[in-house]
Amino acid sequence: MRPFDPLIRLFERIPYAFIALLARLSVAWQFWEAGRARVSGGWNILEPRSSTMTMFLGGANIRWIPYEAAAIATQLAEFALPILLAVGLASRLAALGLLVLLIVFEVFVHPGPYALHGTWAALLLLITKAGPGSISLDGALGRRG
Repeated sequence: MRPFDPLIRLFERIPYAFIALLARLSVAWQFWEAGRARVSGGWNILEPRSSTMTMFLGGANIRWIPYEAAAIATQLAEFALPILLAVGLASRLAALGLLVLLIVFEVFVHPGPYALHGTWAALLLLITKAGPGSISLDGALGRRG
């Protein structure tokens, strides 16, 4: 027996459902907070802040889509997909959508925070690959997510 085998066996006993729940809630919260920060007032997600519009107008390298549409689509995604991910409904699709949003943001809008975005990407890939776990609406409905 190797010295770390007991510790490895202990960690192997952690249920995937718990790990997936923690991953889903952690990354969903980050995107939810980003979406809330871009709303101009109240809960009108179709009305981005002027700084959000400026980010997509001036800073974004996406010239093939109108900046207003990009800002509103981003806000819709940052509100709807984290909710789906947090409750575990259509989890793989929600995680994949957020992963695409993250990649587009990293490549076209605001490149730079690679370590942070890499951590989020790893969690989203985990959920996309392995599903939301049994502590989810997908699990309760008997779906694979």
